[in-house]
Amino acid sequence: MIGTALLMAIVSAFPSPSSFMRPTFGPGRVARAAAASSIMLPIVLTPLDFAAIFILPIAINVIAALIPAIRAMRIPPAQTLRYE
Repeated sequence: MIGTALLMAIVSAFPSPSSFMRPTFGPGRVARAAAASSIMLPIVLTPLDFAAIFILPIAINVIAALIPAIRAMRIPPAQTLRYE
């Protein structure tokens, strides 16, 4: 009960992200009037942005997986299994 009330208070304190963007498929005059009174954020995504969004996380994950694998590869299997 307290968690629900806290969540509703937090949600009502912050405007929704869609209120900051221009409505392109809004229901009509009401949505455009509400959006006109809010802050407009300039959102422009370039192909470089898309490349960074898709390539950088993959590269970070590959590097994060390779570092422990390379360290483990350098240890002889007999030494690793000695204490098993």
